[in-house]
Amino acid sequence: MNNITVIGFDKNRMSSNPVHRNFTASRHIKKNSTLHIIGIGVSKYKNLPKSFQLQYAHSDVNKLSLAFEQKFRHNFGSVKKTILANSKATRKEIKKAFDSLKNMKKSDVAVIHLAGHGIRSKNNNFYFLTSEITDTQYRKITDSFDAVETLDFSNEQSGMINWSFFEEVFSTTKGQILLFLDACHSADLVRETITPNTELANRLFSQDNGGVFVFSASKGRQTALEYSELGSGLFTDSIVSALTKPNIADVNEDGYLDLMELVTFVVADVKKRSDQSQTPWLSKKTMFGNILLTTTDQKSSENKDK
Repeated sequence: MNNITVIGFDKNRMSSNPVHRNFTASRHIKKNSTLHIIGIGVSKYKNLPKSFQLQYAHSDVNKLSLAFEQKFRHNFGSVKKTILANSKATRKEIKKAFDSLKNMKKSDVAVIHLAGHGIRSKNNNFYFLTSEITDTQYRKITDSFDAVETLDFSNEQSGMINWSFFEEVFSTTKGQILLFLDACHSADLVRETITPNTELANRLFSQDNGGVFVFSASKGRQTALEYSELGSGLFTDSIVSALTKPNIADVNEDGYLDLMELVTFVVADVKKRSDQSQTPWLSKKTMFGNILLTTTDQKSSENKDK
């Protein structure tokens, strides 16, 4: 999207009032760029109690990934998609999927969705639980948050992934990353992005890095809600609704849905439908520009008529 301002001058060099117009290409295709989609969702934790199981995390990543693939892919020359659900969401496979992003070009964009259980330790470190989490690890977590710090994360069979795992990839990725987190306490991961220490800031937001956008389903002390009537988590349902029915989220009614309009809609929608008990939380760095996602039904019809 380009904003153009026109000012006219008469022979006496008197200027007119400026006129502003936004122009967006109907099909801006980056032929040499790739849309990378990674969905990681864990509903079934085979080694954990029944009360710890989720219903829709695995299906949510499929729904959100499909929505982005259908509505966002037209901006790119190719699409690479990886879905790791339930038993497939092992540390080894997740690492393999993330390592593939290290070869991203600056013009590439990665959409990453993590859905499952997230925990935070007493030291305010975030951990995403993989399908491999064991009963022993689980008991250490429930006995004391301090114990989670003693677990061996170098082991490929480790049932958790901490922030350093993501940092390793983000620090070397040149493309732009859209990270959607739908896990209890997942906003604690975002807090590290908003107020990072010097080393983390240098790694995540270096000149060679394309930028990291993080949108979390809930704030630190809130839980990310699942609804049986939706067959989905509320956060995912709201994002998918905005992408598949962009008219409802097109705030400025210009016929296009951009990334920040998506965020604005989802925050308001989730807060309203959860009766203010769940608030999506955005971390956005100024170096990360807005992104055009898709057109509305009305704009699509106008383009076909031309």
